[in-house]
Amino acid sequence: MMGKKIIIQFFASGLTGLLAFLSLSLSARFFGPEILGQVAYLSGLLGLVFAFSDLGLSRAHVHFTAANQGKPAAGFLMMKLALLGLCGLAAVLVGKINQQLSWLFLILLVFEVLFRLADSLLITFEGREKVWPQNLTRLAGKLIKLVAVVIFALAWRNSLGYSLTYLIEAVVVLVLAIIFGRGLWRFKPEPATIKSYWRYSLPFTLIMPLSYLQDNGLILIIRRFWSAEVLGVYAASLGLFGLLKSFSSSLMVFFFPRISRLNETKDLEQIQRYTDTAVKFSVYILVPLAIILFVGSGWLVPLILGRQFFEAISIFRVWLIGILILGIFTPYDHVLFATRNHRSIVKINLLTTLIVLWLGWRLIPTWGGLGAAMAAVSGWLVGGLWQFAILRQKTGIKFLRDWRLTKVEVKYLYGLFNSFGQALFRANRKKIS
Repeated sequence: MMGKKIIIQFFASGLTGLLAFLSLSLSARFFGPEILGQVAYLSGLLGLVFAFSDLGLSRAHVHFTAANQGKPAAGFLMMKLALLGLCGLAAVLVGKINQQLSWLFLILLVFEVLFRLADSLLITFEGREKVWPQNLTRLAGKLIKLVAVVIFALAWRNSLGYSLTYLIEAVVVLVLAIIFGRGLWRFKPEPATIKSYWRYSLPFTLIMPLSYLQDNGLILIIRRFWSAEVLGVYAASLGLFGLLKSFSSSLMVFFFPRISRLNETKDLEQIQRYTDTAVKFSVYILVPLAIILFVGSGWLVPLILGRQFFEAISIFRVWLIGILILGIFTPYDHVLFATRNHRSIVKINLLTTLIVLWLGWRLIPTWGGLGAAMAAVSGWLVGGLWQFAILRQKTGIKFLRDWRLTKVEVKYLYGLFNSFGQALFRANRKKIS
């Protein structure tokens, strides 16, 4: 059963990633770096405001849903709606103060609210290890966005047209999330459940804003010293990186709920085994992929994004180093949360945020987007090593005990690659006929 769910998760994530890849490629070619930079700047500004729209409640929801197999969705959604509403009002105020309250700003603001609300509905399925509802919803959203990119590129090739592709995706995802999750609303919120959520989420009141400050702070620094076009090149390279990063995230969508349940029985041996499997899958897939992309990025990046994004080559190569760091340490990061040892991460995030922003302020004026990527990856390395050290101290979890794949793991990997191969074969066969 475990292998089947992993294969479904990877296969669905692969199709979603392919559609996102096509959307990014067409957006870069149709709209160009300047428009991508304008949207990236406002998205970065809004990202700082909406850093306070979750405060760890989503992670708490997955944890408690997986650990207790309960139905606390109503209380969680009530808290999320309140936070989203407050952040929306705060964003309008920030827009007025910064004289950014334009149609473009308002469209991206609505996108933030709708997409985050939809995600709040979908993560309930993550906690229950139901892979189809959330994957089908996200797949449909990316498909509609791809169609919207083509339509708006032909009819309305400006920043408003580009921002509307995001909004249309958010609307589709929210509608489908409501349809799939309509039964979740019938459960009444319980005060005890809400209290336990806030208690679990308390460290995130700092962790989440600090994480957003790292990512969006670099965007704002780039825009301070460079043009929107330079920021657009950086944003496009970050988009390519995001497609690779989604691999580790999709892997832990399966492992995190299961580790949360194992933590309730204090089965550290099984937690170690699942964590080892997650790390091995990341390494055995990402290392060869990163090497191939690093060697071929000189012609591959301009081919995907267009010649206007030639400067994105060097930035993308730095992201490839970063994806290896994340691939190794992300599973241990999730184990910290699943075993309720995440309070220790506050000081780690505080230090890494200071490192990233300081390096960004020093490197970006000279190196632009390349300097921002180097600052971010440096922070990931420091944070990953430190988080693993704390995990080892708190739980005794060891770094990957055996690099060799077991027979079961080989079977899962074979099933994964075979699924992708069958999908590609069918796609090519249809094209030929």
